[in-house]
Amino acid sequence: MMKISNNDKNNINNDRICKIFGNGNTYTLVNGTSSGIYAALFAVTNEGDNILVARNCTKSVSNAIELRHLNVNWMNPDIIANICIDGPIDAKKIEYELENSDVKYSAVVITSPTIEGVLSDVHSISTVCRKYGVILIVDESYGAHFSMDTRLPIGALPSGADIVIHSLSGILDGDNQTALMHVRNTNINPEQIDRYCEMFDTKEQSPLLVENINNTIEALYENGKEKWNDFFSMRMEFMLRTGMLEKFHILSQDELNDTSFEYLDPCKIVVSLENTAHNGVEIAERMRNEYNISPFYIMDRYIVFMTKYNTSMEDWDKLAQALVELDATLISGINNAHESVNILLQSECSVFQALNSEWEEVDLMNAIGRVSADYITIRESNIPIILPGERFVTDIVDEIRGLITIGINIEGIHNGMIRIIKE
Repeated sequence: MMKISNNDKNNINNDRICKIFGNGNTYTLVNGTSSGIYAALFAVTNEGDNILVARNCTKSVSNAIELRHLNVNWMNPDIIANICIDGPIDAKKIEYELENSDVKYSAVVITSPTIEGVLSDVHSISTVCRKYGVILIVDESYGAHFSMDTRLPIGALPSGADIVIHSLSGILDGDNQTALMHVRNTNINPEQIDRYCEMFDTKEQSPLLVENINNTIEALYENGKEKWNDFFSMRMEFMLRTGMLEKFHILSQDELNDTSFEYLDPCKIVVSLENTAHNGVEIAERMRNEYNISPFYIMDRYIVFMTKYNTSMEDWDKLAQALVELDATLISGINNAHESVNILLQSECSVFQALNSEWEEVDLMNAIGRVSADYITIRESNIPIILPGERFVTDIVDEIRGLITIGINIEGIHNGMIRIIKE
């Protein structure tokens, strides 16, 4: 087991981390998962390198690409068609690109699970990456709990990923800025990891946040097994109570078993609105106003609720009651939300070049055919709809307009105007 400098210095319990996450080469982070993504990409690439990246990665990955001046080939995930959520990244697509590309890739970057809780087959992807000598980085921010119980999905670390980034907040109840980065591949230079962790995280970590990391790890170690037993018992009761919903539809693992989708995180409750005449913003507003429940993520065709390993029975009951009562008041029908566009947009220049180009502002409708000079991002997910350097097409403009119309928070549009590269 490699000695971990920042853990040793801050008296982090490496033994506990090892037993929970199954990897001894772990770095604690107090500047969020973004700092881990930056450090990972900088440590395994050189300026101008080529990387293969899932298009549903967060803006943190794009920021690292900009700062490192990397060349990118983007991959679209599959789509779960009925509610238009991102599915997994297909290992066969990655293998085809690595085998047939004229360029040599330094790294593959994916997000698994997605914000909705859908996992990719990391084992198959890691096997492909090893075959072609490419580093696999997995942003598993929403999956730090995986592998803690046999009823949970297998995590990216035991599945063979080289670098995995975890958030300790959310499902595991740590403070917002606390995170971990695990380095599994012993061929990755530890001095480079140390250097860039110090650069993007901090050299002197906050004692309060370090204590919070220790407390979170200790609670998982001491009480994790009991808490997960309670979790699955309460979740089963919740699913029974909501099993007769007529308009709402809760996405289940059984629906994915006959598809290419590897697994659905049981901590995420994805409620489809496909059989209603309502959108996610309407339902979320009613949940907040009538039941004091805030969804974790809102889109036009669905909403997502996030449960934790220590969610109480009272909170499970409250969510079940809200869904059952609201379901009885909904109007049946076809959800007329604009269908998500699963196309790869044409990149005319790098993210760095686009952000540093001369720009002008135009109305969104007049952007068709023009090249973006800024990010257009769904605020809650931090996933870009448009990246700097990508060319606007009609379908994407229509999708953005549809999201704005129903009240989804979109960043990068100011009073209906967007920045495009000046011709």
